[in-house]
Amino acid sequence: MPCQGVWLGWNINNPFGRPHLPHWQQMTDYLKELLDEGLGCNLMLSHDWNIVLTRVSSPGFPNREENPDGYLWLTRAVIPRLKEAGVPHSGIDQIMRDIPRRDFEGLRPQS
Repeated sequence: MPCQGVWLGWNINNPFGRPHLPHWQQMTDYLKELLDEGLGCNLMLSHDWNIVLTRVSSPGFPNREENPDGYLWLTRAVIPRLKEAGVPHSGIDQIMRDIPRRDFEGLRPQS
């Protein structure tokens, strides 16, 4: 489906995941598999972070002490893990810059 003319958002969630979802390392490893299969053509990464929720206790959602990276967690944790797994810089640029730029420019997804 990712290369069938749709934008696909890949939400890694947060460093601690959600009680009913795999941990972020598993999600990142699965993402690597999708990229290896050539399915990253219309894929955009995202993660949850809410500055208000970090001040209260919420199951599966870290506070600021547990996730000091906040909004930068994706670039400080997920991207390095993808690079360590062998995703080339061009693949990182594609999912983090090129594809979101195409979406914001109002271009249609590739099919």
